[in-house]
Amino acid sequence: MIVKRQGIICRSTKYGESSLIVDIFSGDVGMRSYIIGGVRSKRGKSKSAALQLMTLVDFVCYDKNDEKNKLLRIKELKYEYVYRSLPFDVIKSSLGLFLLEVTRKAIRQADQNDEIYAFIRDQFVRLDQSEGSIAHFHIYYLIDLASVLGFGIMADYTTERPYFDLVEGHFIERYRDHRYTMDADQSEYMYQYLSGDRSMISVPKGMRKNIMERLIDFYRYHIDDFGELRSLEVIQSLYGS
Repeated sequence: MIVKRQGIICRSTKYGESSLIVDIFSGDVGMRSYIIGGVRSKRGKSKSAALQLMTLVDFVCYDKNDEKNKLLRIKELKYEYVYRSLPFDVIKSSLGLFLLEVTRKAIRQADQNDEIYAFIRDQFVRLDQSEGSIAHFHIYYLIDLASVLGFGIMADYTTERPYFDLVEGHFIERYRDHRYTMDADQSEYMYQYLSGDRSMISVPKGMRKNIMERLIDFYRYHIDDFGELRSLEVIQSLYGS
């Protein structure tokens, strides 16, 4: 059966002399692995350019509903959206790769979900088109992705509940343990992210770094085998989280 899909390229691996195996996440079937031939030959250079990580693509593939885990073959592939700045801006591309790694780990157990894909596509297009500061982009991405995945964060901060609990996903009365709870300062800034005007947010660089690391801990608590992030050190050094 020949089907048409849209997706984002999440991984690319060389296969044989001229082929690639790519992992593509799409809304109708989730993450699937595909093989596409002839892309590493001289004649396939233009096609290969559309197979870079983070690329949003339209593609036609051969699929069988009863062979979910089988490697599928791509018949045709083209850009669904052409980035104008993301691949060429060091900060944006580094940030994009970090977000893609987080996303790939977070959606491993997702099957088919149009809402998840629509969110991912919208965010990467927004990052590409952004002309202002993207200093807080990754924080909001992590917060919003958690909501789309079904373990969203509650903005129920009060003076009586001043500590954010990473396990429960909301604010609590007493500080439990540094492994499970943000301290008072982190929690207050976390609430700003959850409730404030996103265009007016002002959080010191060091605090952004702390909150990002705690949000990654939050993901580890809610997603089995989330593991370590290879891109974390790069984004911290280049982006100044």
